[in-house]
Parts: sequence; structure tokens; C-alpha cells
Amino acid sequence: MKITRKHILILITTLAIAGGVGVFAFQKKEGPRVRTERLSRGPLVQTVLTSGRVRHQRGADLGASSHSTIAEVAVTEGQTVSEGDLLIRFADESARAALAEAEALRADALARLRRTRGVGRRLADQSLEQAQLAADQAQSDLARQEQLFSAGAVTEAELERARRQARTTESRRVSATLERTQVASRGSDIAIGRAALAQAQARVSAATATLQQTQLRAPFDGVVLELHAEVGEVVTPGHALVHFVDSGPLTLVAEPGESVLSLIALEQDVAIRLDAFPERDFEGQISFIAQSVNAQRGTVEVHVSLPEFEGFRSDMTATAEIEVDRRQETLIAAPELVRDRTTSPWLMIVEDGRAARLEVELGIEGQDAIEILPKEGESVPSIELEVIPLGERVELDRPVRVRR
Repeated sequence: MKITRKHILILITTLAIAGGVGVFAFQKKEGPRVRTERLSRGPLVQTVLTSGRVRHQRGADLGASSHSTIAEVAVTEGQTVSEGDLLIRFADESARAALAEAEALRADALARLRRTRGVGRRLADQSLEQAQLAADQAQSDLARQEQLFSAGAVTEAELERARRQARTTESRRVSATLERTQVASRGSDIAIGRAALAQAQARVSAATATLQQTQLRAPFDGVVLELHAEVGEVVTPGHALVHFVDSGPLTLVAEPGESVLSLIALEQDVAIRLDAFPERDFEGQISFIAQSVNAQRGTVEVHVSLPEFEGFRSDMTATAEIEVDRRQETLIAAPELVRDRTTSPWLMIVEDGRAARLEVELGIEGQDAIEILPKEGESVPSIELEVIPLGERVELDRPVRVRR
């Protein structure tokens, strides 16, 4: 029989089909080749990554309490001041006049009361008043000496002299008070005079408070970070004139999501990288965790202590990596080896030439590895296991061949 081209094509097709069937039968029996990876042992660190800004530990935006005109600006931006120092003075002519009037009324009420009392009472009152002034002055001097002593400006001997003087003047005040009580009269004229004096004193106190409202003073030791005030400017309540911050160390304020609240704790180490100094790494620790969660953003405020560094500036942006857990050595796997991580984690392994399921527990999670723990009652998985990663098309309990 003559072999034609048609016969050759039929023969080739038959051989191809037979070969395909043979390959299919072989793969069905031996299984497909799959890529596998193995577990390993080593250190593992779990971190929480967040961002934040450099802040002062205390700050205040100060402004006027009523409509007023700026009469004096006593500071400049960047100036360091002490608690109580004058920052801005508003127009105070009417307040000073009211205080002078109240003081005059008080003096008149005091004079009338003294005339009502006898000479003995007058002398007792004068003695008590002088003793009170001396005691107040001694207490004020003592407070100042204590501040100076804390700053190292006076000696302990000078501080002790101030304390003795305070005790002496206080003793004299007590004696004068007792003497005054002995000569006091309970007559109606005296009572009326006392009421008038008390009313006059209340007016003085109110006028003094009004005058104090015309003076913007430093609430604590710090630095004038921003100043938005000029002499002659008319200001209204709610308008910040001075952004004032403390002069203490700076801190990093971050706001990680509330989902990591159970992981973070005080004194955890934090790796910090400033956007302004990307080539430098800084180390800090968590010093504060807010007790409430920001309802709008779903975050929690965290403060991180900063090391000493002259380059830090308020409002600098930074990235913070919080170390929340660490293992010196543990069994770890690449994330792509773990299946159903959020529900019932398991590994697909090659066991006796077939794809098998190995249920596991997960521990801490690093950036590129996950801690593998055995199920309760099970032994620790071996690092010799051949684990099939996600992406390989394999069915459980089917034969597989490891691709070498």
C-alpha cells in the first residue's frame, strides 16, 4: 500500500493524542509539580507603624477676654519668659480709674471705722494692720527666696534667714490679733462700719480683677512661639494673639488607629525618622497614652519622648515605628504560606506525596514573616516541612510532586 501524506498526518495525530493521554495519565497518577518553601527559625519583631508631629508638652493660645485695644506689646517672637511676665497690655485707663475710686472708698470706710472705735481700738487696729503687712511681706520674701534657692541664686543660709523672719512676723501677727480681739467692741456702729469697709474692699477686689484682665501674662515658664499683635490694634475675644509653649523638652505626638490599642504600652521602644532628617534615626519611648479614643478619626493619642537634638522644631513631621513584641528565636513562615489567616489559619504541606492540610496557630506578625505555633495538643511543626504557597493550583488530598 502506498503511504500518502494523508496517512502521515493521521499517524502524527494519533501519536500526539496517545502521548497526551499518557502525560495526562502520568500527571493524574503522580500529580503536578508545585513550588514549595520551608519554615525557618529566627528572631521576629512585631511593630506598629504610625506618623506624628513634634510638639511641645504644654502650649496655650492666649488672647483678650473682651473687646479692647492693644496698648503695649512687651515681648517678641522667640523670646523666653517666666511665669507671670507681661506679654501684652490692653487699654486700661478706665480700669485704673475704677481701681483708684474703689481704693479711695475703702480708705474712707476704714477711717470712719477707726473713728468709731476708741483710741485703744485704733491702736490695736494699727498694730494688727502693721503686723499683717509685715507677715505678708515676709511670706512673699520667703516665697521669692525659695524660688531663687531652687534656681541656685541664693545660699541655704539666706533661705533660712527668710524662714526665721516669716516665723517671727507671723508670731507678731497672731499676738496683734489676740490684742485686737480683747479690745474689740460688738456695738452696732462698729458692725455698720465693718460692713461698709467690707463692701469697699469687695469693690477694690473687683476693680483689681478688671485691671488684671487688661494684662496678658505668661501662664508658665516658656517661649513666645508666635505673636500676632500690634500696638493700636483692636482685638476681640477668641482671637489668638500669642501662641505660647513651655520651654521643656519636645515630644512626638502620634495618633495610631484604635485597632492597635491592645498592642501598645508605656515605655515601649520607638524608632523615629524625621522627614526633615531622613538620613538620621532617633530612638524614643512611649510616655503617654490617651484614655479616650478620637470618635471622629478612630485614633488614640500617643506621646513619644525624644532625645536631645538641636535640630528639633515644633510641628516637624515624623514616622514612628513602635516595637510592640519581640521573639529572640521562633518558628516563622512567609505570609504567602499561611492560608485563611483571619479565620482558621492552616498550611498546605506535602505529606507522603499528597497535598495535606496542617492547622496551626499564629503568633506575632513582623513585616515579612509570621510566627507559627502548633495547635493545642499538637507538636511543633518541623522546619523540614514542604509548604505549598498561595498561588499554586493544587487540591487537597491530590498527588503532587515538589519542583526542585
